[in-house]
Amino acid sequence: MSWSEIGAVYGVSRQAAHRRFADETLVPPDFFDALLHELDEPPEVVPALARAAKRARSHTATQ
Repeated sequence: MSWSEIGAVYGVSRQAAHRRFADETLVPPDFFDALLHELDEPPEVVPALARAAKRARSHTATQ
């Protein structure tokens, strides 16, 4: 949603909506901790995606 649309929902101007909500996040507090934890784990290779990537690389190499 744009700030104008948010303002319309709350019946205030775009600027007022921005001042009220710009410093708030919708991301849960533990999201970044979980993300960092997952990034520390070894990568998981998905076989179907690995095959698709290999096909795409070989296709672009032959052109």
